[in-house]
Amino acid sequence: MFHEFQVGFYGTKTEPGEDVPSTTTSWRRDKLGQFNIDRDRRRIVVEDNQRYNLRYDFTGQLTRRNLFKAGFVLQRMNNLNWDYNRSSATNATLKIMAGNSEPGKRYAVNRLAAYVDEKLEFQGLVLHAGLRFDSFWGGPERTLSGFMKALPGWRTYKAWRTGRVPLAKTRPMTSLSPRIGLSHPITDRSTVRYSYGVYYKPPQFSLLWLEPWTTSDAENHPELDDVWFDLNWIGGGQWRLDGGYQNPGGLPNTAEFEVTGEWNFISDFVMELSTYYRRTERVGSGGVHRFQDPVQTLTYVGHRGPNARLETKGIEVGFTKAFSHNFSFRVGLDVSWALFNWSGGSQLQVWTYPDSNYIASSKYFTVDANDEIVRLTDEEIRAIGHRANEVIRKKQQEGTTFVGAWGTNRIDAIRPWYEYPGLSESEKQEMQNLWFADVWRQVDAFRGQPPTTNASFQFLWSTPMDWGPGGDVGGAKILGGIQANVVWRLDNGQQFQITLPGTSVQTARNRPIFVRTDLNFQKSFRIGTTTPTFYAEVFNLFNTFYDASSGSNYVRWGLKKPTPNDTNYLKYGDSNFRRGGTPRYVNAGVRIGF
Repeated sequence: MFHEFQVGFYGTKTEPGEDVPSTTTSWRRDKLGQFNIDRDRRRIVVEDNQRYNLRYDFTGQLTRRNLFKAGFVLQRMNNLNWDYNRSSATNATLKIMAGNSEPGKRYAVNRLAAYVDEKLEFQGLVLHAGLRFDSFWGGPERTLSGFMKALPGWRTYKAWRTGRVPLAKTRPMTSLSPRIGLSHPITDRSTVRYSYGVYYKPPQFSLLWLEPWTTSDAENHPELDDVWFDLNWIGGGQWRLDGGYQNPGGLPNTAEFEVTGEWNFISDFVMELSTYYRRTERVGSGGVHRFQDPVQTLTYVGHRGPNARLETKGIEVGFTKAFSHNFSFRVGLDVSWALFNWSGGSQLQVWTYPDSNYIASSKYFTVDANDEIVRLTDEEIRAIGHRANEVIRKKQQEGTTFVGAWGTNRIDAIRPWYEYPGLSESEKQEMQNLWFADVWRQVDAFRGQPPTTNASFQFLWSTPMDWGPGGDVGGAKILGGIQANVVWRLDNGQQFQITLPGTSVQTARNRPIFVRTDLNFQKSFRIGTTTPTFYAEVFNLFNTFYDASSGSNYVRWGLKKPTPNDTNYLKYGDSNFRRGGTPRYVNAGVRIGF
């Protein structure tokens, strides 16, 4: 039996430094007046992230055919993040974490992961069974519902700092992930493997809690670091609390099933054939909170939420030579069919309606030019409350409705907000006198996408220290102590959506093929008890870039450049902004082992 215990700390820190410009200057042009060049920009990024780890693993051979593993990882993250960006003389943006009403305030997040895994062998049959538990809790407070930022009096940073906006604690998120695998020999040279697993992944902190604020009046606030100025919430950052990841099963999760056949047809050579199916639920996508204001009619605010799913089905063929005679290689070809959509019950929008009791409460108000609260008069309360109730009665009479082309969107019947699944008792109380209707996508989007094809070749050459002719040089022969690894990949290009020319049919096409090669080479020596290793790594050896060409001209004619009569192309030539990817990168150094 083996026990392993680890305690660790990891931290990163970013500070603005002393050379941050005092202001942001206007763009400057080059001598020909064609391109923008560098300018002074006031941006202050502060990050101080600390992570404490506690880990324990147990491995025990319970019987000759039974191997058992178990363990846990406990993490506590204590973070500080804020980003102030003065993009121009008049515009500025502040990004902070929700609930942290001022820069410099930390937030703590805890995570626990525990697992058990058992391996059983019986007459060549190997069974793996495991279960993983994940729990995620803590973090800053956040707005109770995204629609609240659509209200005029709750949209400003001042309202946030003065406590006008009601906040809620982020509830713990937990998940159980079962995994099972079976390896079954068919003959002495062939094996079939089956595997199934469910995997959960917490969303990024920035997507859970990031709040972006902006102003176009930065010129009148020279001391912007004080952030006591008119900032407005711009949306697009926070995942929904209501109906989002806070509900049971709300985390992004992937279910995967795979069957693989292996045939060792001769010596070290193995043929592989795999088929797999993956389904990822609650993929992050955009959405809208809509507040049916009786006065302003409609107010929208954007959000990101778990509104989509991703399905992948594929076949993979592989040809492998196991390591022998100092080298090994593998050739693989993968063909997959993916569907990314907002369909089959995926939530697009949440529409919120206040009733007359909400209008009469202290939660509904207007604001003046100085963002100060202006209460409604008794006459306004009666008139606006009457309008609000009329809207709700109409929606109740309509029930479930279908809108959009071919009834693609379903609008559920209106219900009280306190009936929304997953809300705590305090949250239900806060949502009294509010009604909601969910909008769902009814039909699958983007069916019939072209398959994605990926090919790869991996080659490894490795020699022991005493291999090859000649005498020793630094404790190793000239050709000894060498390891070289080459990885070559081919992708059939990223997909893009397009409406076929001359039709209203929306479909997907692939961009041009992309090829990339990475190389790693290292040579080791032995000097006494010391082993120095000189290495060089080259990523993207041939400095290739993927081509982002898309559009009707590419689909119809294969045209990657602008059209010959394009005005900018005739004046400046091909800017080639379509290229993307990481350029060649070389990393070299020495590692010393003792």
